[in-house]
Amino acid sequence: MAERVNRHWNDICRVQDQMMETMIEDFLELLQIPCENPGADMTHAAEYLAGVAQRLGYRVRVDHVPESEALEHSITKAVNILADIGPKGNQALLLNAHFDTTAPGDGWTMNPYGGVMQDGVIYGRGAAVSKSDVIVYLYAVHIAKQVVHPSFPVHLMLTGDEEMGGYLGPQRLLSAEDRESLVVAICPGSTYMVMDRHGGALLWIITLTGRARHAAVSSRGGDSVEAGADLIGDFYRYRDAQASLLRGWLTCGIARGGVAANMVSGSFQLHIDRRIDPRENVETVRVELRTVLQRWGERHLDIDWDVKEVVAAEPMDGAENHDWAEWFAAQATTVLQQPITRGASALYTDARHFAQEHIPTVCYGAGRSNLLEVGAHGPNEHVAVKDLSNAVNVISTIVATLWNEGPKSLARFFGSAEGDGR
Repeated sequence: MAERVNRHWNDICRVQDQMMETMIEDFLELLQIPCENPGADMTHAAEYLAGVAQRLGYRVRVDHVPESEALEHSITKAVNILADIGPKGNQALLLNAHFDTTAPGDGWTMNPYGGVMQDGVIYGRGAAVSKSDVIVYLYAVHIAKQVVHPSFPVHLMLTGDEEMGGYLGPQRLLSAEDRESLVVAICPGSTYMVMDRHGGALLWIITLTGRARHAAVSSRGGDSVEAGADLIGDFYRYRDAQASLLRGWLTCGIARGGVAANMVSGSFQLHIDRRIDPRENVETVRVELRTVLQRWGERHLDIDWDVKEVVAAEPMDGAENHDWAEWFAAQATTVLQQPITRGASALYTDARHFAQEHIPTVCYGAGRSNLLEVGAHGPNEHVAVKDLSNAVNVISTIVATLWNEGPKSLARFFGSAEGDGR
């Protein structure tokens, strides 16, 4: 196997060297297109990616999500790109990456939408999460096709709603597609680890309603900001005393309320993010959060409250991903000539939608796994060109190897779980 991988690798390196400049140009241009969720209009980015895919020889279909469904998930216009290469068949490889991002936020010293490359590093919102993976997947499969004749279909699913839970992208498309009977998937990750498990999350928006009045009125009760501050304290005490025991976590990401300094606020809104370890259960965590709210409410009978659940992401436990991840990591180790191991991600990702459909799934892509180091969802987000190149190398070689082995090559990754003795 190593000899075959090395043969493909040499050919892939030659083709990749010829295409690297164009790939980087496409990446820099994609980084210049804002795709901020919530609220994004994905039309411009989707049209751009459809053009890139067509230029690279994919069969392309543009999926426009009905506007009413998009607005339900706080997206102005949701658009997905479906790009295929290879013949039709009963076995397929599926690669999914998302091009939506969070807003840039504060602290940047680079233009977040400048598409800047400096000293071998590319900067921009989405550089690491996850526009880099979109470009890597498009080019890696195209490069593999220059080396090996496709023997089964490869589907790229480029979606624009991961930051809002992936419900209009992967979940919707998987429920609508008449997919092949045997499918394995690759979703975004890092270059030097193959991730087959990840955590989950509950994202809630809690709205408090009290009694607005002039600040000169000296009376207690109905102050939604005071009540909200108390609730924030309760959530953080719950995090430290209970949630963190199983490596879960909670963050109060947005807290806002009030109209003027001389008014007691009648409304307050709190956005919380409760990260869920793979050993935890979403429904159990949901009950814990409700308990915190109910106990807080017993102290604030003058405040009404309402909860909107924005995301409920189940953890991905990795049991059905084991054989695919083990094989993938072995190939990556051979290509990069360094140990590439399996691991877990603290993030929740769209990979869970594929795993829930019993599709063996790994998270692998461009960049480093240290989120602080690469500025993911923070200032000066970036990816090194070397990591981008290495990720293309690995994925191109894996696709070429599987195509070379023929349409039955994916069957080995089904029907097993870690620890079953295989």
